[in-house]
Amino acid sequence: MDLNRALADHQIAAKMKEADEAGIRILLVCPANGELPDDGFLTYSAGADIKALLAAPDGGVIVFDEHQSRLLQMIIEYQDEFACRVKVLEGVPNVNYAPWFGSATWSQDKVSYAGLLSEMSIAESAMEKDGDSKTVYERESDQFTRANGKVKDQDNFRLAGDHEDEGETY
Repeated sequence: MDLNRALADHQIAAKMKEADEAGIRILLVCPANGELPDDGFLTYSAGADIKALLAAPDGGVIVFDEHQSRLLQMIIEYQDEFACRVKVLEGVPNVNYAPWFGSATWSQDKVSYAGLLSEMSIAESAMEKDGDSKTVYERESDQFTRANGKVKDQDNFRLAGDHEDEGETY
């Protein structure tokens, strides 16, 4: 077996899989509770019809009523045709995760609402912090300059003796 050829085939297959999944949206689903939540991070839309499913943004949350369970089952069954991956958003406040929803979404990956919002707020604060940060040159120069602008230098070269007080300074 030619190891180089096997490695090349693996890399080609990985790139092809990555290219195939580049256009796939992630859609989060949860049951409806009467009003759409407003947390400032996620975009929510009602899963009323196929048009709403096609218009849902990547990373958006689609909420379903019990009478729309067939639509939910359809999007889960035909994820490849809708060019999406469906994930269940669990732990949304004031939402009743009824048995009809669990039976429709049992096979899908679960995402924690609190964990997702926590990660999104951390990422947002990090992006704000990066926006105010120094350039690469300024960060590098901070490592070898003092606050007054002088270059840091080391002039205390000692050879260690048996005791801390002993040793020669060069």
